[in-house]
Amino acid sequence: MPHLNTGTWIDSLNTDVIPYLYDKEYDYYYPTKSMLEIKNKDLLISYAQEAYKRILKEIQFDFERDDPFIFRNEFVFKKIMTKEDLYSNILRFDFVKTLDNDYRLIEANADTPCAIPEAFYGNFIAIPNQDKEYVANKRLAEIFINECNKVKLKHNYTTINITFAASDEYIEDWANTQYLYENFKRFNTHKEYNAFLVPLSQLAIYDDDKRCGVYFEDNMIDVLYRLHPVEMMINDISEDGYSVGLKLIEFHYNDIVKLINPPGSIFLQNKELFKYLFGMSFIPKTLNGSSQFNRKVIAKPIFGREGDGIQIFNNMNECRNRLYKLSDYLIQEYIEQPTEQIETVNRDILNAYITYSIFMLNGYPSVLYTRASVNPVCGVDAFWIPCY
Repeated sequence: MPHLNTGTWIDSLNTDVIPYLYDKEYDYYYPTKSMLEIKNKDLLISYAQEAYKRILKEIQFDFERDDPFIFRNEFVFKKIMTKEDLYSNILRFDFVKTLDNDYRLIEANADTPCAIPEAFYGNFIAIPNQDKEYVANKRLAEIFINECNKVKLKHNYTTINITFAASDEYIEDWANTQYLYENFKRFNTHKEYNAFLVPLSQLAIYDDDKRCGVYFEDNMIDVLYRLHPVEMMINDISEDGYSVGLKLIEFHYNDIVKLINPPGSIFLQNKELFKYLFGMSFIPKTLNGSSQFNRKVIAKPIFGREGDGIQIFNNMNECRNRLYKLSDYLIQEYIEQPTEQIETVNRDILNAYITYSIFMLNGYPSVLYTRASVNPVCGVDAFWIPCY
């Protein structure tokens, strides 16, 4: 088993499972030497459960409105959806802690959440718990096994081809997808379910008199996990000018292939949803372009990822003057956060802001994942700090 040689717990990690533990572009290893105890996990879990139910309710209600707020800038495939398609099999909620030790929900990663190997494997290497590790990973695998069961029953198939696909040019995307593939094989007991791990570039889409569907080599795919954001997928064009991304989404809604997460999951992570989550104590105050607010505000791109494009301003006037188009952003009060001391593999002690994340599997809470950042906005240079 390949591993590192740091003289810490990190040496027990299999670098085939998490190959991005160290990048020479950064000063530090991705994992920290120290670990984090979350003392009020029950509160965090209860917030996540409440948030998922409310988001699902709001998004499905809005779907049927004559004057929708989330779907007014609709993706083209909205026309072939039903409200039952608006859910996420694997979702990750991100929270920050307030100065009085409460939590605020800052993001829902509902389309293509990552950090799966860290949360479902790495945490249990750092803080061993064999029973919890087994249950968590079994539930993760059952998402895919159950979808195979549904497809087999609905179409009366004798075999099912399930494929896990991502770009093999992005090490993190590939590692997350590979983890799900290996975990499926670990728990799958159905010999008639054939699993493949495939680069996105090797998928082929046909819609002609001879073949209709998604293929890997000569295998027609029945269930497809795709670590590829929907907002990119809808613009995917083949070399001959064919809209392969839109065709893939069309196949999903025509029951030709089952996509995980479903395309409708993209709407659950639209940050504009936060404007309509009234009466929830753990949602930061949301502002509009005419708001008068003299404390710090944070502006987040509606479909931003990994902290990209997030800006902090001293007040709402500064925000209005600096942003070109306010409607492209969710603007909220900035949450002042406490810092925690973390110890790096290099044995440096740093004061860092913590992002507390919880994975939701088909709407139910699963494992936790925490990141530490020396900056108030957690980005791609954040540390992974194992938690318990």
